[in-house]
Amino acid sequence: MVLKETLPPAKQKSLILFLAGLCLILLQFFMIREVTALLTGTELVIFLVAIAYFSGYSVGYILSDKLSLLAIRRFTLLFWISHLSLPFSLRYWMGSVATDLPSVAFVFIIFFTAFALSSFYSLLLPRFIDMSSDGADSLASLYSIELMGAIFGLIVVFLFGSITWLQPVIYQIALAAIVILIIGGNKIKIVAGFVLVMYGFSFTTLDFKSLAYHYTHFHGIPGCKILYSVNSPYQKIDIVESAFGERYIYLDGKKNYGSTGLKLFNVFLSQTPANLVKPKNALALGAGSLEAIKYVGSVADRLRIVDIDGAVPEGSKLHFKYTNKFDEYDNWVLTIDDAKSFLNETDELFDLVTVDIPAPLQIQTGLLHSVEFYEMVKERLAPGGVISISLSGTFKRTNKTPRTVAAALTRVFDEVLIFTPDVAHRSFAIAGDKLPFTREDLISEAVRLGAEEVSVFDKTQAINIIGTMPPITYNDVSYPLKRSIRRVRKSYFSSKGSSD
Repeated sequence: MVLKETLPPAKQKSLILFLAGLCLILLQFFMIREVTALLTGTELVIFLVAIAYFSGYSVGYILSDKLSLLAIRRFTLLFWISHLSLPFSLRYWMGSVATDLPSVAFVFIIFFTAFALSSFYSLLLPRFIDMSSDGADSLASLYSIELMGAIFGLIVVFLFGSITWLQPVIYQIALAAIVILIIGGNKIKIVAGFVLVMYGFSFTTLDFKSLAYHYTHFHGIPGCKILYSVNSPYQKIDIVESAFGERYIYLDGKKNYGSTGLKLFNVFLSQTPANLVKPKNALALGAGSLEAIKYVGSVADRLRIVDIDGAVPEGSKLHFKYTNKFDEYDNWVLTIDDAKSFLNETDELFDLVTVDIPAPLQIQTGLLHSVEFYEMVKERLAPGGVISISLSGTFKRTNKTPRTVAAALTRVFDEVLIFTPDVAHRSFAIAGDKLPFTREDLISEAVRLGAEEVSVFDKTQAINIIGTMPPITYNDVSYPLKRSIRRVRKSYFSSKGSSD
């Protein structure tokens, strides 16, 4: 294969830049999401990955006038070969290295990988401008072509985001086309065509096997089998099964359902308040495993479940039917919407609102633990209605996250009961302006549902434990970043954990 140092014709340059824009958006979406999930993404991880990605793009601009066209062609070939292993190679590498060398794994996968992902594409635009002999190729005209490709990429992302294999395959097709246009020749066309066919046929197998390896070795799930994997516009969703038949839900690499404690989570978050309140109209914010259908729908007259991401309930319908019993009840409805938007727009009043959302590791979820959000929920509570929420940990003076969540609750609601069932290994709060049950009723119900011991704090006692810990507000969302820093330090750079 001979690599010549000649300038591509004008039409080819335009097509190359259009495809480069498309590739950059697809790469940013599915690979940055992939890297974030591999590192059990927090706000800090997302920020660092994004910084590395765009820094790599800047490096390409710097190198664009220092490399000959022949060097760029060679780099194109090397870049293509390395990207054919994505995203599978990162999962194998992370699974094999992170346990013994967590800090090395973290630094490598963020900086080296992110730089390698984007730097190539930024070589092209300034190079084409600099080598234009007649000045016809202006920054505005060529950049607009690249931008059109990026817009097309966004359309692909939002129209086909739930089809796991489609975005990587489209990416590889577009990248192979760039390689053919830059290198030229019939041999590269034949090789690229053969490689693309092999990549397409083997993608699903490689995708699931590499994911299974990662979950087995990094997350410690023996004999892991991948049942469901989707890159939605909001998060990466994986449903996995162990060799013993246990099933787990992971959102952006963080376990959200499956362990003993997380299975009991729904019992105390949903079933306990439902049995105490006997709601006519109930609302579940967050779909999760859809167990609210069984635990609340069996008691309430009506249940509405609201989740921003339709891929989560879809996966739960497919793989948790045996536990959520969604097909045995006809008194529930699913609404795909942002929780804040739904609360602002609905006129309904609810006797019970359960909030099944992840811990405040990111600003997006942190806002759903804020004073303003609880005020929105309060506006939608019927007289005697209550909100039930997990405190994302055990409520005690040394744990910052439960105190932060409780600080917002105690600021908004007149009555708050925080209870910790020993078997759940985490605390829950039920709040309202007038709770329709007593402290003793709560303890009795928690014990009936499996707890052996239950500690309970009322609002006055909770405020004493919260101390000076401030709540999350729309004006102060610094806590998710602080917790993110602690989590990264604990997971990758320290042998000692820190209290959360």
